[in-house]
Parts: sequence; structure tokens; C-alpha cells
Amino acid sequence: MDKESETAIQAQTEYDRGSCQDCIKLLDTLSDSKGKLLNRSIAQFGLDGDVDLLLSRLVQTRDLTPEQQVLIDYNRALTLSKFKGLYDEAIDLLENRKSIVTTNPVEDQISMQLNLLLSTLYLESRKDPQKALTILNSLPESHSTERILRLKARCHLQMGSSKVAKKELKSLSSDPLIRSCMEYQRGNCKKAAKILSTSPENESIIFQNNEALVLYGMGKKSTSVFKFMSILTKDSSRKHIPIEVAYNLAAAQLFSGNFVESKRIFSKLTPHFKYNPRLWLRSGETSLQQQTQHFLEDIDLNRHKQNMVSGFVGEGIHRKLVLMNCMSQTKLDPDVVSFANSCFLNGLNCFQSKYLTLYPSNVSSEQEMSRIKTALLLSLAFTHLVLDEVSLAHSFAKAALAMNPKGYQKALANLYVGECYLLMDRVTDALVHLNPALAVEEPVSPDDQVLPSDFISSWFPSSCKVILTYNQALSQTLKGDYDKANEFLKLIGSGDTVPIHVIMLAIYIQLQQGYIDGAKALIRQHLPHLR
Repeated sequence: MDKESETAIQAQTEYDRGSCQDCIKLLDTLSDSKGKLLNRSIAQFGLDGDVDLLLSRLVQTRDLTPEQQVLIDYNRALTLSKFKGLYDEAIDLLENRKSIVTTNPVEDQISMQLNLLLSTLYLESRKDPQKALTILNSLPESHSTERILRLKARCHLQMGSSKVAKKELKSLSSDPLIRSCMEYQRGNCKKAAKILSTSPENESIIFQNNEALVLYGMGKKSTSVFKFMSILTKDSSRKHIPIEVAYNLAAAQLFSGNFVESKRIFSKLTPHFKYNPRLWLRSGETSLQQQTQHFLEDIDLNRHKQNMVSGFVGEGIHRKLVLMNCMSQTKLDPDVVSFANSCFLNGLNCFQSKYLTLYPSNVSSEQEMSRIKTALLLSLAFTHLVLDEVSLAHSFAKAALAMNPKGYQKALANLYVGECYLLMDRVTDALVHLNPALAVEEPVSPDDQVLPSDFISSWFPSSCKVILTYNQALSQTLKGDYDKANEFLKLIGSGDTVPIHVIMLAIYIQLQQGYIDGAKALIRQHLPHLR
């Protein structure tokens, strides 16, 4: 080995130790060459951290060898992705170089590094595990290192194939981050937490992000939100990875009821995930939830029976009660509803875009994409109903039904179609859709769930069934069939969880049938303070 080769090896050793200054001193003793300039630029970056200066030096020239050309593009792509967040540009650069390497082979090790970086970018930035896996599977079996096996395991986890991922992990030494992710995906949050606690990478962003997700899965929502916020506060100087953490925080805030904070974060994330329909769905939901979070309080009879009577006429035995004509205490701001409507439309338009993605979420199944689209259509039906745009609301509700939804989505689609028919004076058509039997839970894979199961169970199917039954009774009343209307009201039952609207409708039916004593009995039963 000649002296220049020995010095080059020493320089590499010093760089690997983190001694960039000593590395540069050794490089300066070498003869001038393109390889020396490249290595010196990288070592200098280790000292000054000047990203733009490094990029200005990582440029292709005609006198470079094929290996040097690959190394230039590799380092440029690594810099663009890691320090600039320009993932697409980095991927395009590597893809172009990969096609050249196919026809002009270079050293196996250099080609390997290029392919590993490219597959990692597909996996982490584009959430395209199938593309990443295709690249990894094309590598010679003799190169099946632990890094490759870990990447393959992560690909399978992103694709929802935990069984295949487990097989890949069998031949690996312990990897708590991947193994805990596998258990989390299976719904074993306590086991995931136990495995995660053994990871030596407890200061890394990915560890802290995963820890927060596991805590949320265990029902510790406030602690989870605190963890996410801590990550963003601690790593505010790092501009790229925390974007995904911020997305997770916004979702956790939304489902924890912190709608104002959730809306603020989602608004900031829009430029980064503008082709993600789920982000637009969540942005619109946060706007509406700020105003509609008290809707379910209409079901609490004790809260509203004091407001049921607006006044009195006459005195003594001739005293008459004046009933309120509207019992809902929730008033929606048209501007807020219009903003939410715009968000839902943007989300729906994403399905027409070739850039459609759920990033930063994992790869989606066809069923999940269908449920997200259905959720957007249902949200648009709701906003147009609120804005008194019945024809548009009807169109979106019918479109949602055409998606063949299940569970709560099926019930809501029928409810909105039925309400539209009522407003269009098509009572007979409304009766078909306002069927309480539609409020039935249907099995849906957790991977395809648009809303968290605990978020849904707070109102479905119990509250949804009450609303459908009430609307069925209302339809029968409008049709003039008071006996059938009464039958449906009896299905709702009685108690403190009955909407005040049900009591009002029951009294109205009694009066319409001429049963004055029956109306008085209802008033005495539910409004004892007015006896």
C-alpha cells in the first residue's frame, strides 16, 4: 500500500471518529483530485454545517469517474432530504442516477448505498413501501445485511403485514422500535410500551413519537398530547421530522376535544400535506367541532326542559303554556360552516389528483380510501344542510350512499338523505331512509377506521338510533299517521337521555288527535315544576 492510500485511510478513520479538522489536515496532504475535493467538502460540512455551501460543491462535471458521479448524487440527495426536506428532488436525482448505473455498472458497495437511500426515502417520505420493497428485493441475496432486513420489516409493517414483518425480524438481533411498532399495529399497546422501554434510542424523535402514540392507544390521551408537545418544543430547531409529529399532535388534540388547538396545527400543516384528503377532512372537522361539540347535549332532557316553555297566557285554570318552537341551543356560524365546507371540497378534489396521498399516514387500503371519501361526502351533506342548500346536500348524501358504506357511515348517509327528502316535502321517500334498524354496528377493520373506536362509541349506535327513530316519527306525523308516529316514539322510551324534541313531538301529536288530557299528562310527567 502506497503512502497516499495510507493517508486516505487515516483521513477516513478521523472522519468516522468525528475529528473533521484532523481529517481535513490529512486530506490537504494528498495530491489534488476530484475524490479529494469531494471528501474535503463533506469534512468541511462536518465543521461548519453550511448546507448551501455543501450543495454548491456537490455538482457533476464531465471529468468525474462513474463512481464519483454516483457519490456526488448520493451525497447531494442525502443533503437535500435530510437538511432541506426536499424529498421529491432527492428521489428524482437518485432514480435518474440509478437508471444510469444500470447501464454503466459501478462498485457494488456504491450501488448498494444508492439503493438503500432511495428505498429509505420511498419508505419514510412518500410512504410507498411497495416501491421500497421492490428496490430491496432487487439487491443480490449476498447483500442481505441487517439494515436491509430491517427496512424490509418496516415495509411490511407499513403495508399492514405484521406476520411477514415478524418473519423478517426473526433473523435480526433485538430491534425494540420495530418490534414495538409491530405490537402496536396488532393492538397490543401494553406489550408495545414494554418493548419500547428497552430501546437505547430513547432520546430520538422516532422513539418519543412512538411512545406518545402508544400512550394514546392505551387511553392516556392527555399524557400523549403532552409528549407530542414536548417533542415539538424540544426539537423546534429541526424543521422536517417534527412535521409528522405535529400531524399526530393535531389528530390527538382533535380526538381529545381540544378543537381550537387542533385547528391551529392543521392549518399550519396544510401546505405540507395538501394532497392528503384526510388532512382536509380533519381541518374541516376541527372547525365544526368547535361549534357542534354540544349537539349531543340536546339528548339530555334535564338540561333543556326548563327551556321548553317560553311563556304563559292567562291565569289559574285558564292558564295556557306557550311552547318553544326550537329547542336546539347550538347555533352555527355560517362563515365557519362555509370554511369547513371548503376544506371538505378540497379533500374530495384530492381523489381527482394524481398526487393523492395519505402521507404522513401509512399506505392505505382500498377500503380505507373508500371510507375517507365517504366521510368527506357525508361532511359535505351536513354542511350544505346547515347552509339550507338542500339540493346539494341531497346530492352528496346520495353519493355517500352509492359508496356502499357500513356502520355509522351507512346510518348517517341514510339520515341525511331522509332529512333532505323531508325538506323537499317527499315524506314517503324519507320514510325509506329514516329506518332505526340502520343504526347497527358492522365489523370494520381497525386499519380502515376513519374515526377512533372510542370516539364513535360515544354516540353510535345508541344516539344515532334515537335520532333516526325521532325522524321516522316526525315523518309519520307529517304524513298524518299519528298512531304510527306514537309507536316510534314509544321505541325511544323515556328517561333523562331522551331528546326534548321527542317530548315536544309527543305533546303535539296528542293535541292534534284531540287528546288534551294526554298532552297534560306528558307535561306533568316531564315538567313537574309546571304542574
